[in-house]
Amino acid sequence: MTCTRCGTENPAGRKFCGACGARLAKLCPSCGAANEPQFAFCGECGSELTPTAEPTQTPTIPTQTTPSTERRLVSALPWPRRTTPNGVSGRGSR
Repeated sequence: MTCTRCGTENPAGRKFCGACGARLAKLCPSCGAANEPQFAFCGECGSELTPTAEPTQTPTIPTQTTPSTERRLVSALPWPRRTTPNGVSGRGSR
């Protein structure tokens, strides 16, 4: 199969070009069949093949990842009172 982007001849059965990495077949959104990239309709079910958008660049991550205000989760539940076997609090008398 010849790549439509760079013109390199690739072995049969490949999904991506070995030279430039472009997709060699369009997958049908209805039936999932592989189709040649130059076709607009699926050869299996006749559904329209949507053009695949290939990313031109990888997304960049912002350098400043620290927000201006930081929020932290704080638990405000009281600790349970511990008692001794005779029912008296273990923290002393109150």
